[in-house]
Amino acid sequence: MFLIELVGAHFALEGGMIDLNGEGPMEIGKPGRIPNRYGAQTAADIRAIAGPANAAIYALRASFVTISDVTIANTGETALLFRNCGHVHVQRCQFRNIANFGVEFSLVEAAIDGGTEPMPERGACRVSDCDFTDIDDYGLGTGNGVAVGGGGGGGQGAFAGFEITNCTFTRCQRDIHFEFLAGTLLTDLAITRIRSRDARQGSFGLVGVRDVTISDYVAMDPGSAPTAALPEHYPSVYGGALSGDFDRIRLKNVAIIDGRSRGIRIGRLGAINRGSRTFVASDARFDTGDIGAFLGIRGANPKGTWYVGRIVEILAPDRVLLDLPAAAGTTGATYSYGGATREGLILTHGGGVTLDHVRIVAGRGSGLPGEPPAAGLRLEALRTPVTAAGTTIAAPHGPDGGATAVRAPDRPSYAHAISGIVISGFPRATSAR
Repeated sequence: MFLIELVGAHFALEGGMIDLNGEGPMEIGKPGRIPNRYGAQTAADIRAIAGPANAAIYALRASFVTISDVTIANTGETALLFRNCGHVHVQRCQFRNIANFGVEFSLVEAAIDGGTEPMPERGACRVSDCDFTDIDDYGLGTGNGVAVGGGGGGGQGAFAGFEITNCTFTRCQRDIHFEFLAGTLLTDLAITRIRSRDARQGSFGLVGVRDVTISDYVAMDPGSAPTAALPEHYPSVYGGALSGDFDRIRLKNVAIIDGRSRGIRIGRLGAINRGSRTFVASDARFDTGDIGAFLGIRGANPKGTWYVGRIVEILAPDRVLLDLPAAAGTTGATYSYGGATREGLILTHGGGVTLDHVRIVAGRGSGLPGEPPAAGLRLEALRTPVTAAGTTIAAPHGPDGGATAVRAPDRPSYAHAISGIVISGFPRATSAR
């Protein structure tokens, strides 16, 4: 819709609705939509925008851009893409049914960004008072509410000044994800007043960050992707994760809660027809307690087909009605349903972490062969012990799949971190990796 390439652009978009008319995760096969690149084009001559496919705004080497009170919906790509931009403010916006990124800050090397304008000061970007719903492609494993895309590029030094505040995230693959390659990092990041529910893989993941404050953050039922339980498909599933040489991180008034009572169940004899919403499993016994859970299917016919839907009605003990039709038919499928926060908080390869009134009720595995260990808190390769005050780790209700409260290499340097945390409900408090 808009291509902006100007330092000091002072561009403002205020109000309105932008429907990108593309196929996103909750609109698969909906009549009247133009399928995105993941599907056959029904209107091959239409090019809606000047930038990458399916984005409402593509800003390249631009600065002073403000997007306010706008609703952006229905795309298999990105809603707002800011590549090598600075002084960006996105406020009071709603993002719906988007497969890749809601708001993407792409910080890459100048030689590969495709721009011709001078490079602005990159940073001083803020996302506030926004709502992100269904930012997830379900099958392909992408979907970030607010993120730095493309790994952030390597060897670029430090970027400074990003803030995400007073936002809600519902059914996103990941809510907030900042990741930088070697030689690039982000300093001065504030994430405050966040409410998250049903993050499929993880709520926040930060790689290569310094001087970060995460406060007043509540993540309910992260790890709602049942596909994470299927063999040969074991991504990291977490409430929050910090890795990549991080330092000086403070978490204050943060809650990561797995409130589900059942965990994940799995079967191997499922089928669904193309265009149907009815899933049949001869080796399952569904009941009303399964309504609302995600159901993931890994199909044998056609081989490797992935499909995810939410259970909205129990039709019989062996069949359920899903919230969207299957894009492809499959028989002889392995399937799973439910959800589990395998690791509440991951801290690996960094240091300088302070936990101030953090509450974790998480750490649940399915018990399947080869699945990564589950723990409320995972510590690994930390330079310094974690400092904790008013912090608790409790086991979620229901089966834990052999989880522990704290999982870490058996080193004395971690003893202080573990002893400063109140632990309850786990069969074992700690374990070595």
